[in-house]
Amino acid sequence: MSKTIFAKIKSVNFIFIFVLVISWVLLFINGLHQLDPDFGWHVTMGRLISENGIPKTDPFSYTMTSFPFVDHEWLTNVIIARMYESVGRVGLAAMYSTLVIIALLFSLWETLNLKDRRYEKITPLLILLPSLLVLGVLFSFAGIRPQVTSWFLIVLLYKILTDENYWKKWRYIVAPLMLLWTNLHGSFAVGIFVILLVFVVKSLRLRRFLKDYFLVFLASFTATFINPYRVRLWGEVWMQLSDTKLRWRILEWMPSLTFLNFSFIFLLTLSAFLVYRYWRRFGKERLFVYVFFLFQGMGSVRHVPLWSILTIPILIEAIIYLYDEVKVIKFGPERFTKLFTFLTYGVGFVFICQGTYSYFSSLSLSEKYFYPQKAALYLKSNLPAGQLFSEYGWGGYLIQYLPERKVFIDGRMPSWRYNNAPAGESNYAMEDYLGISRGGLDYKEQFVKYGIETVLWPKGKKTFMSELDRRFEKLLSKFKKEDKEKFNFVATLEKDSWKKIYEDDIAVVYRKP
Repeated sequence: MSKTIFAKIKSVNFIFIFVLVISWVLLFINGLHQLDPDFGWHVTMGRLISENGIPKTDPFSYTMTSFPFVDHEWLTNVIIARMYESVGRVGLAAMYSTLVIIALLFSLWETLNLKDRRYEKITPLLILLPSLLVLGVLFSFAGIRPQVTSWFLIVLLYKILTDENYWKKWRYIVAPLMLLWTNLHGSFAVGIFVILLVFVVKSLRLRRFLKDYFLVFLASFTATFINPYRVRLWGEVWMQLSDTKLRWRILEWMPSLTFLNFSFIFLLTLSAFLVYRYWRRFGKERLFVYVFFLFQGMGSVRHVPLWSILTIPILIEAIIYLYDEVKVIKFGPERFTKLFTFLTYGVGFVFICQGTYSYFSSLSLSEKYFYPQKAALYLKSNLPAGQLFSEYGWGGYLIQYLPERKVFIDGRMPSWRYNNAPAGESNYAMEDYLGISRGGLDYKEQFVKYGIETVLWPKGKKTFMSELDRRFEKLLSKFKKEDKEKFNFVATLEKDSWKKIYEDDIAVVYRKP
C-alpha cells in the first residue's frame, strides 16, 4: 500500500484523528491511575516464573497452597513483570492504550480504505459514529489488563476468517496466532470456537466440506496444547466457563443488565436494530459470529468489549444498506446525512460524558484512594505472627506489596475447588471467604483452622464485594423482600474484643485478643 494508515485517516477526517488522540490520552491516564486488582499478582507471578519457572501449585495463598494452579496468562505475566521493571506503569499504560487504538483501526480498516464515490459524503460518519460508540464502551474496560491483548487478537482473527482476500493471503498465520494467544490469555478458547463456527457455517452454506478451513481449525486446536500445562489449560478454561456462581459473585462476570454504560446502550440499540433489519444481506458467517458475541456480551460483562469491537464492520455495512435504501427517495440522502450528523453529535456528547466518568472511576480505584497502601507498609514493619485475613479485592495488591504473608484469597481463586483438600486447606476458598465476611460461617472456627490472627479490612469504603452485594440486593429486591438483618463483620470483631492496632482513611487492622 502506497499510503500509511495514518495518511488514510487524515484524508478521511481530521476530527477522527483528534478523537483517536483524545481517546489514547484518556486510556493512558486511566491505565496510569487505575490499579487493576490483579495487577500485583501478575507482576509477582511474572517475576516468579522468570526466576524459578512455572510453579506446580499455588504460591500465594495459605488456604489452597496445594491447588494445582494453572496460570492461563503466564506469558503475559512475564511480559508485564519485565516491562514493569524497565518502564514502570507508565510504559505499560502506554502499551495497552496503543493496543486498544490499533484494535479499533483494524476493525475500521475497510472503511478507511473505502473508495466508492457513492459513499463519499457519509464516509466520515461511517468512521466517526461507531468509533465514538465503541471507544465509549472500552473506556470502562481498558487499563493495564491482559484481556486487552485479546481485543486486538480477536479482531485480527475475525478479519482473516470473514474476508476471502485476507483468508487466501493470511490463513497460514492463524495457527501460529492461536499458539501465541494460548500462552497469552485464556480467552484463546473464544478464538478456537470462532474458527470452528466459521468453518461449520460456511461449509453448510456452500454445501461442501471446506478442507482448508478444517485444516486451519485442526492446526489451531492442536496448537493450543503447546503450553506449559498441556491439556490442563483447557481444564482451567472449562472450570471458569462452567462456574455459574461467577455470574453472581464477580462484577465482570455478571450479566450486562448490571452494567450501566450509555455508549453500550446506544451501540446495542443501533446495531441490533440495523442488523435485524438487514440480516438477510449479511454473510452467514459474519452474522453468526455477531450473534454469538452478542449473546456472550449480554450474558457476561467481561465479553462486552469483544462484541463491541467486532460489531463495527457489520454496523457500518448496515448503515450503508440503510443509505442505499433511502437514497432513491427524494431528498433522502440529505435527510439521511442530517439525521446521522445529529446522531453523531449526540454520540459525541455521550463519548465525552463516558470519558469523564471513566477518568473519575479510575481515580476511585487508584492506589491512593482504594488500596491499603499505608496499612501494608505498617504490616510490613510490624509483621503479624499468624496469617492475615483481608478483603478479596486487595489480594492481588498484598501479593506484591506484602509478600511476607500469603493471602486468604485473591482474584485468581473464585472458581478453585477440591473434592478432598489436604488437612489445613480449603475445599473452596471463595465459599469460605463469603461465609466468613457475610456471617454464613463461624469466623472463629475458620480463623483457628488457618491460624489467622490479624484482619485487614476496608474502613467504610466501597469494596468489590460490597458493590456486588449492592447490585445483587437491588436485583433481588424486585422479586422478594429481605427481612434479615445485614451481617457486619467489623462490628462482630469489635464485639468479640479484637483490638484495633492501626487505622487510616482506607483501612483498619485488627489483632486477635
